[in-house]
Amino acid sequence: MPTVSTWLSPSTFKLLEDFAESVNSSPSKLIKQMIEDKIKHYYNEEYARRVNELYQWLYYEGDYLPFDTYAKRILKNKNSEAILSIISTNDELRVLFKTLGMLMLLVSCRSYSNISSEELFMIKNIKYAIIDEIKGIRVYYKPLFYAKILWMKCIDKIRNASIHNLRDWEKYAFTCGLQAITFLSEDTLGEIYNKLGLHNIEDKWKELMKIAINITNSPEKIIEKCANCRSEIINGKCSCKNSIKYLSDINL
Repeated sequence: MPTVSTWLSPSTFKLLEDFAESVNSSPSKLIKQMIEDKIKHYYNEEYARRVNELYQWLYYEGDYLPFDTYAKRILKNKNSEAILSIISTNDELRVLFKTLGMLMLLVSCRSYSNISSEELFMIKNIKYAIIDEIKGIRVYYKPLFYAKILWMKCIDKIRNASIHNLRDWEKYAFTCGLQAITFLSEDTLGEIYNKLGLHNIEDKWKELMKIAINITNSPEKIIEKCANCRSEIINGKCSCKNSIKYLSDINL
């Protein structure tokens, strides 16, 4: 990287040098810190904006959708990243959602692994206890509040689908668990795979991974919808003259 002095005017560099000296730093370190802080601030704003948009969608449309349709939007990489990155700012929620993600991976593989009925019963009880604990945690930062609700809603919808044995619930449980581990855990997927002891279902694991990648990498097709009549808004206006709108993804 070129030295800071090569792309700043001499007078500006002298001011920066004097300030850096006063805080026991260097011009290069100060510039690096300013850039990193700006990037962090940008991403925090972007994540908060996306989470707010998703929460509006949840309020007006998402809450009423089938589990797989709701999950398809939440589990897309950009949405999961925004939601879980905000969740990761709270250590308690980060650990609980990460642990819950690992348990969801195990439960989603129950049909293919040698997990005993006793072990499955224990896993489910731990999972339900974690869910209750998460729901009992109060948060007051609006983006975190929205992020918690959005992710918890995804888990609840998948859990209800599993209770009623709806088609493909395992695929979405696996993908949900995978996203939680990806964005909340410091462990690699390989390390998680070894920790969970799933070597006996390697082929099925690879198949579920391919499905999860297709779900998470699915492109968005965003349109504006009227919050009153749910019609698509054309040219910024709805025929019902309602002014409240939200963003819907029609590629679900």
